[in-house]
Amino acid sequence: MINGSLYLAISLTILTLGTDRFVDLQHGHERGDVNPQIMALVSMLGFVFHGTAAWVLYKGRKESINVYAVFLHTFFDLLSTVTTLVASVIIVLTGWQQVDVLFSMLIAVFVLVTGLRLIFQCLQRLRASAEALPKATRVEKALSRLDHVASVHNVTVSIVDNAPAVGAHIVLKHHCTVAAHDAICRAAAEQMLASKFNIRHSVLQIEASANGAHHQPCGASEAS
Repeated sequence: MINGSLYLAISLTILTLGTDRFVDLQHGHERGDVNPQIMALVSMLGFVFHGTAAWVLYKGRKESINVYAVFLHTFFDLLSTVTTLVASVIIVLTGWQQVDVLFSMLIAVFVLVTGLRLIFQCLQRLRASAEALPKATRVEKALSRLDHVASVHNVTVSIVDNAPAVGAHIVLKHHCTVAAHDAICRAAAEQMLASKFNIRHSVLQIEASANGAHHQPCGASEAS
């Protein structure tokens, strides 16, 4: 989202300044001072550097939207080096220096469109994540119904590495604490989260019951 917003701000700034400079050059209010030889040299060096970076990032662009955003940034840098090289050749052959401004504005349009698409994708993913996550109260109630559990607190539901994850503190019944059924309780909780909520990432802290009044055997439900 931040990268997309930066793309919008940068592209709009370039378009605004580029339009002003193009109009000034057309009317002779500003004297062009572009050195095409230096443009060509810098663009060729930039092509090698940005081309290598884009090739490396291209392989991992689908891993996360952040990597994708960095890849796009590098790709546009690569594109700008190509257009700068072409512009320098045109300036040498024709002397028309406005082409440099036009190419800059063309790239800014591409950046603007990409920024809008990136923001739209972020909003879509945020909306899908919010709809896919179960409420913490539902998860807490489901964990509390497990046979070995006396109570549940500090339940959190979030997205970790593009997947839903649950964190919770689970207090065992007193008899289960004495019998050291931590592993059984944890396995039952993880199985329930996977089957009922399709959540396979969890951080469950198993705690001993502080109340010695719970003497029910494991597997027995609380009396209603």
